[in-house]
Amino acid sequence: MGFGQANNYLETVDQSSSQILVTTEIDWSWTRILAHFEGVITNQGTRVSRAAEVLAIMHKPGVLGTKKGTEILHSGALARIVCDGNEGLIYLVQEDGSGFDLVAN
Repeated sequence: MGFGQANNYLETVDQSSSQILVTTEIDWSWTRILAHFEGVITNQGTRVSRAAEVLAIMHKPGVLGTKKGTEILHSGALARIVCDGNEGLIYLVQEDGSGFDLVAN
């Protein structure tokens, strides 16, 4: 499980806090960048994609193939990634901090 702030833009990476990378896709060339994130959400990808392989080897949670993750999650949004092996869920922290809303799976 990963928990942190969504980050759509690489230039705003804050290494002092937990962040989740939200992007279109990832591959092996992203390994150095991924080391700075608690988890990843991508628009493209499947359980057997290169992105899934990278995340598994790096022991990072991720939700792949959301189709619209970059549209829903904006920089600074508090999100939680829940992965149970069969499905990945993305929850957004409610603005008042009282709970979570399921936004994608």
